[in-house]
Amino acid sequence: MTIRSHIRSLDASRLIADCPKNSLPYAFAESSNYQVQICSAENDREQPKYFILRAKDGGDVQQITSADAEAARQLIFRHQDHTYVIYRDGAVPEKLNAYLEIFSPDGRGFAEALLYLYEADSR
Repeated sequence: MTIRSHIRSLDASRLIADCPKNSLPYAFAESSNYQVQICSAENDREQPKYFILRAKDGGDVQQITSADAEAARQLIFRHQDHTYVIYRDGAVPEKLNAYLEIFSPDGRGFAEALLYLYEADSR
């Protein structure tokens, strides 16, 4: 089961990078192999806009700026035909699991359970 909490309870030293100017941390997630940080839009802490992904094996940090506000509200980010999703399983509301899903241009997908999910809007 994913451990969930409000983003305010996250130790800031765990963040991957500073959020852009006038933007705040919106969500932080960690799976066995990845860390994900989502920052808000400038001057709108309730609108996610920036997606930052880091592989724990020392891979490069990837940052995506969403131009699709509605998709970003659903924590869906697209870049170069890849789609990155933070999916929350709502089948059993008291036991919400969450996943990082990555879809490649050929339609193949990869999903990994999140160990932790900190959100501004903890559902």
